[in-house]
Amino acid sequence: MTTPKDNVSTASLLQEHRAFPPSPDVVRHARLNAAQYHELYQRSLRDPDRFWLEQAQTLEWFTQPTVALKYIWDTDARRIQHTWFEDGQLNLTANCLDRHL
Repeated sequence: MTTPKDNVSTASLLQEHRAFPPSPDVVRHARLNAAQYHELYQRSLRDPDRFWLEQAQTLEWFTQPTVALKYIWDTDARRIQHTWFEDGQLNLTANCLDRHL
């Protein structure tokens, strides 16, 4: 005789089909609606470099970046490297502390 516990596997635990929609109050106060989010997401797929450089403009920089992402993905050499905004210099204090005071 099998029990429900016998049917649980790692693969079955990776499946989640429930949805938890936000409350009307959260939707009303959101910065983006679903259509705006979808458009931003599509732009990020079509032109990721431009999209992320635009997003970077929402931060304060000592030196504004001109390159969004550089990466090396060489699995044969076991070398995977990602560099975001490598030519920019971020004003960490202003972005993490000052804007919240």
